[in-house]
Amino acid sequence: MAEGSKRFKTSASVSSIPAIALSSHSIDLDRLQTDFAEHVSIRFNEPGSEVFKQRSAELSAIHEGFSLVSVVSINNHFCESRFKLREKHIEALNGGAANVITAFHATKASLYDILSEGPDPRTSKGDNFFGSGLYFPTDPLKANDYTAEHGNPHAVRALMRCRVIAGKCKDYAFGTFDRKLLREPAGYHSVSGFCRRAKEHVVYNADQVCVDEVYLYRFTDTMFENTPCFDVPPELVGKVVFITPVLSEFLTKLKILAAKKSTGANANVTLPPILTLRSSLTSFCETRSLQSSLLLR
Repeated sequence: MAEGSKRFKTSASVSSIPAIALSSHSIDLDRLQTDFAEHVSIRFNEPGSEVFKQRSAELSAIHEGFSLVSVVSINNHFCESRFKLREKHIEALNGGAANVITAFHATKASLYDILSEGPDPRTSKGDNFFGSGLYFPTDPLKANDYTAEHGNPHAVRALMRCRVIAGKCKDYAFGTFDRKLLREPAGYHSVSGFCRRAKEHVVYNADQVCVDEVYLYRFTDTMFENTPCFDVPPELVGKVVFITPVLSEFLTKLKILAAKKSTGANANVTLPPILTLRSSLTSFCETRSLQSSLLLR
């Protein structure tokens, strides 16, 4: 928790948080404050506050689709204590470097449970790219992919801003992964690798995570969210990869053509001209003021 955040002790203006923000999630701030008043403190940052304006500017700079509703500062004293102990332990094991990063986490699990007890890797699906861990992209746009409301521009979503102790991190090369991991590899404290279009950090110990803030927000760019994207090599990380409707039609017909050719059937399939594809892609980027690399493969 940033210096100064520890000073607040009670929830401020909990009732002033828009009802839609609460009704869209399993989080109930009044209940959280009541049930765990001994160790959880909450502060609602008003839209005119410096914290709100700073976070709103940060998200807008990443993607114009972010529309911040509120920022809730969280101080779970139990989680903070466990985090500090783990940080000192890893510093001792790693030459004084805990390597604490700021990263983001979204989930379909109960925010009430996460904010009261801390994230729990035991609830992670075992078939993820790097096994049963807690996944944290440093890019909030990537974390947005994991929200339960993904694709709904009207729903208020929740995104957790966290401190994560990476320690000595095993970095997996692009295209490599290990779905069988139940903990970090021997000699490491975390792993990182590509989970579709961005790199994520993965930890397997809940004490290496501390949630500092929850962003309640909408994401209004449904075209972006509904556009399929490929895994991208490191040189394209941070850039947007799109498939436009015209290109999607082209790829679909190309698959049909290839299938018919392989069986010797008469391939009566008309593909869109290449110039049409190029025009579609160019127009798509220009109308959205995008400066992105397009990966066609």
